[in-house]
Amino acid sequence: MLENMAEQDVIGAAISFFPVAVIFVSAFLAMLAAIILGMRPGWFYPIIAFAGLVAAATSSWFLWEYFDGSSSFGFMFDRTSALSWMLISGTVLFGLMISMSGSYKKRSLRPENSVLVMFMAGGLCVVACSADMLGILAGLVIVLAALSGIVSVFGGKPREVESQVKSVFFMMIALGFFILAATFMFGAAGTFDLGAIVGDAWQMSSELDRVFFLFGVTMIVVAFGIMIFAFPFGMWFVDFFDGAPAPASVYAATSLLISFQIAFMRFSASAVSMPKTNWQTLISVFSIATILAGLLGAMRQENIRRMLGYSVLCHSGLLLAAFALPVAATSQLKFAIITYLVAYAVAMAGTMALLMLLSPDSDGDIEINRLAGLSGRNPVLAATFSIFMMSMAGLPLTIGFWARFVLIKTILLEGSGVLAAVVGAASLGMFYFMMRPVAIIYFRRIGELKIDEGAYNDCGLTSLPLVAVTAIAAVVTVFFGILPENFMALVMASS
Repeated sequence: MLENMAEQDVIGAAISFFPVAVIFVSAFLAMLAAIILGMRPGWFYPIIAFAGLVAAATSSWFLWEYFDGSSSFGFMFDRTSALSWMLISGTVLFGLMISMSGSYKKRSLRPENSVLVMFMAGGLCVVACSADMLGILAGLVIVLAALSGIVSVFGGKPREVESQVKSVFFMMIALGFFILAATFMFGAAGTFDLGAIVGDAWQMSSELDRVFFLFGVTMIVVAFGIMIFAFPFGMWFVDFFDGAPAPASVYAATSLLISFQIAFMRFSASAVSMPKTNWQTLISVFSIATILAGLLGAMRQENIRRMLGYSVLCHSGLLLAAFALPVAATSQLKFAIITYLVAYAVAMAGTMALLMLLSPDSDGDIEINRLAGLSGRNPVLAATFSIFMMSMAGLPLTIGFWARFVLIKTILLEGSGVLAAVVGAASLGMFYFMMRPVAIIYFRRIGELKIDEGAYNDCGLTSLPLVAVTAIAAVVTVFFGILPENFMALVMASS
């Protein structure tokens, strides 16, 4: 009887894990093809990666209905996992498409690029569905190994190499802190399971066990702080986002952030009820500090990519406000967090693709004032850019408005007026620096800013992958901003 039950568990886990297995199988297929073809560059490898990511997202969609919240072998098979796999696959696909354009085209055709990107996607999916610290640790090791290889693929200009090496360095530090946290928390609680840790924490009678446990909690907060770009641990991200190649910036700002935020949400659901940790106060402080760092940094930037880098800190700080609530496990809170992640990731990926269209030679690295006159030179790109900025600012008729509305409503319903006021004030600040480029696009001409008109790219739509990413992101942002019912229902059912 026990053997039959164990066999059924293995079969059930294998079926549930199918979307993630598809990603890893695709990576191995691309690796095998590279060996057979003698490591020659070609379109065959991105096609395999593209097919694997689409298959993973599609299978996650079909399995979504059957996920019941069960867990096996340290992994949580709930609808949140299925939706996070869809989001990670989609955002990695966006980054892969961006890498197949401009100066990255030749590098993206190298077999190691597709292999490493797929391993990174698989590792991120493992992190997002892990129900214990060992699963998160395994996913982090895979992600770090893949990121280390991606540095060699996209290592071109010294600034790009420096930025990517910096990301690997800080991820290694995060991994070290996480190993410390897992070691001390296991020593104190005797388990790696995130749910069981809470019960064991209440039963600790030894003072030494409590010290070990609190030290482990501190280490895991530092590790996640580095990974979700929380102040002060995540300040490295701004320099990375500004200097790294556009595909790497997209992977970090969307796929990595989604995976690590989902993992932190699962940990926070347990940590919020841990005794003697003052979890709500701790995360509230980190939330406010991260929002302030992002706002103050973004408001004084003249470079749009650096401004976007600081804006990521703002978005991360807003999500941290939700983790500081006393009921981190409620479906309403998960609904708010996932809705926000979707809206943010779509707008960020679309913005990066559009910046590459505007200035492919400079990797989308544009001074804000250079956008002056864009509405006259290319009204379509000007309008699309404005849509993305409006969504990240949380303005109506975009999906970002509903994400911000749901987040503030959830915080108010849970009785935290202070945090709701912080999120509201942060939204006003984000409105200022997000809409400043839009104002320059529509209300300033090139002559007014004394900029050489010849310095501008002609904004020609020369790259099909970039156009596709921009168009898909814009349609999703506007369509679900005007008709949010089906999107909201899907996310609510996944919470």
